Amino acid sequence: MKKISMVLICMLLAWPAQGAAPFIYINTAGGPLGGGLGFDLGDNRAIDLSFAGASGISGSTHSIYADYYIGCWGLGVTAKKNAVNSPFSCNLTFQYALEQALNEKLSIGACFTLIDYDTAEGADPNLLLLKGVGPYFKLAF
Repeated sequence: MKKISMVLICMLLAWPAQGAAPFIYINTAGGPLGGGLGFDLGDNRAIDLSFAGASGISGSTHSIYADYYIGCWGLGVTAKKNAVNSPFSCNLTFQYALEQALNEKLSIGACFTLIDYDTAEGADPNLLLLKGVGPYFKLAF
């Protein structure tokens, strides 16, 4: 059921991108190096989608990220499984971002975490507002 839900969510997020020019990108927003698939919708609008996963001896973690940009500002959502030993431990964030293109391929930006909700048992506090700011670079291929 989880896999079906994820596929449906990705399809719903990608629906406006039909007929758009897709591009692959790497960025530093989600850590040292991340990336995904972006769609240039024209009229200074774009959608970025990414999935990151990690696996180790103790299990696996993963995160899904989606954002929507109009001009140089955008809104993003991240869902992230934090603890490998707990299927219900996840972190949900809602972000605001400012991004400026330096040229056709390279952009710089800053991501502001507006709301961060941690469902991990014992997390105190579970809800944080205006948690932090993270600068990033983005390179389109």
